[in-house]
Amino acid sequence: DEKKVYGLNGTGRSASSLSIDWLKENHPEHILPSLRFKEDSIFKVQVPGAIAGWCDIIERWGSGNVTLADVLAPAIDLAENGFVVSEISAFLWKEAEAKLKANCNSEKGLSIFLPNKGFKAPIKGQFMRNTYLAETLKRVANYGKMGFYEGEVADSIVSELSKRGSLVSKEDLKSHTSTFVDPIS
Repeated sequence: DEKKVYGLNGTGRSASSLSIDWLKENHPEHILPSLRFKEDSIFKVQVPGAIAGWCDIIERWGSGNVTLADVLAPAIDLAENGFVVSEISAFLWKEAEAKLKANCNSEKGLSIFLPNKGFKAPIKGQFMRNTYLAETLKRVANYGKMGFYEGEVADSIVSELSKRGSLVSKEDLKSHTSTFVDPIS
């Protein structure tokens, strides 16, 4: 009725204890001369903001006729019961194969994303399931943001990131919020 455009910035924030001074002192090798992070720096990894964004959008602008669980149901079904890998997805997966191998330090993790013999990417037409993703999405469907930013999922995120040197903490996850904004145009 108002003909007004609204916006939501769901971007995750950097670790609260991360600063340029800390980086210069402790990890100068992660900073390029332009004062940007090098491409593969763990410090580029931010708190994931998409989950909170989905929850906030539904809460603020949803009709009330569809719950978060309703919205996530198709994704949960695909993750739990499987899907056929498309040609473009297979291509992109193959393109990311070396990066996934370089950045995943466990066979369990590799087997989730590179399920074929020798930890190879799925191919076009292959049937894929990701029960771990299904379980995570079920937690979000049942508990909203708390199902992701607190508890088992948050613990897992912080654990994995800290093994790689990240400063993202449980408190960073728990305190994450989306920002409602007025679009520029």
